[in-house]
Amino acid sequence: MIKRIKKDATIHGASLRNKLNKEVIDVVNDLAESPYKVIADTTYEISDADNQKILFFTSNSEVTINLKTKVNSRVEVLCVKDGTGNLVFAGIDGATVNSVGTTLTDQYGGATVLKREGALWSVLGNLV
Repeated sequence: MIKRIKKDATIHGASLRNKLNKEVIDVVNDLAESPYKVIADTTYEISDADNQKILFFTSNSEVTINLKTKVNSRVEVLCVKDGTGNLVFAGIDGATVNSVGTTLTDQYGGATVLKREGALWSVLGNLV
């Protein structure tokens, strides 16, 4: 996870301003606020930090996207199949997934994932 760097932060008593130029700090801060996230892993667990993000899955192998119970309600994520590996949505830890299917097979297709009340998730998209 990328975190925002304060321009006046210190490490071991030395000012970061003296260690990093403004351009590097600006790039890190832009990445921390980006709504996009590229994921190459074959397993991923949606978390609160993913809320309002667009996740691009680039694996050419099948990717399992785990939806767990202990995520705040109202988390909304767009998952995009950028690689050739199918995206498979799975409820874990007692989570229930409401959807017409569990697998996104179309490359460059997307699915919207919504955390609802309690242990309930909805996955919307062209799933089989």
